Amino acid sequence: MLNVKKPLIIAGLVTAWPVLCLGASEPNMLDFPQDDKGLLVKMAQAVILIIVLGGIAIYLSKKFMPKLRPTSGNDIKVRETIHLGPHKTVHLVEVGDKTFFIGSTSESITMLADVSKSLETGLTN
Repeated sequence: MLNVKKPLIIAGLVTAWPVLCLGASEPNMLDFPQDDKGLLVKMAQAVILIIVLGGIAIYLSKKFMPKLRPTSGNDIKVRETIHLGPHKTVHLVEVGDKTFFIGSTSESITMLADVSKSLETGLTN
């Protein structure tokens, strides 16, 4: 919930900036002529509408968009990932008691090595 509050606060401050600047330019905000008060009310309503729509957009995007970070299951865990370049990564993947070194590009995924035994001997030395 805290992650949603920060963007809403930032969006509120950015959209409320014209109202804040208008208030700073007048020495006394309570002495506005009658027409300007109506304009200020309409502007405040527009700002509130933008904040509400922004909050709804953030909520819907978090609810229905897929997560960007990879998730780990119970049996398969990505222990480490290193990005080598655009769309080129190597992964250390653990499946049960086996560990594999896997390379991936935007076109393919290749198992480079089974490193289960080398990791076990490296840990005991």
